[in-house]
Amino acid sequence: MKVSVRFYAYLVDLIQNKNDIEIQLEEGSNIMDLLEEIFKFYDIRNKIMEDTHTLKNWVTILINGRELKFLSGLKTILKQNDKISIFPPVVGG
Repeated sequence: MKVSVRFYAYLVDLIQNKNDIEIQLEEGSNIMDLLEEIFKFYDIRNKIMEDTHTLKNWVTILINGRELKFLSGLKTILKQNDKISIFPPVVGG
């Protein structure tokens, strides 16, 4: 199955200035499977993960506009053509 991932803020720079990428996954894959696939190509694990299975507190991931923390977290199962948005921690004032 294919899903699309959109990155925001400084993550765009870290993934070779691409806002959007498409990833092929096996049916039944979850968000953690998606992230592991992304980490194979882009060195952003330490930017969004606290450890191997925990997102950093201020990282926000949306699936089709719904925030991951209101779904099943990193175990949320993905479907064909889902749209995932990944926002890194934002600082400023």
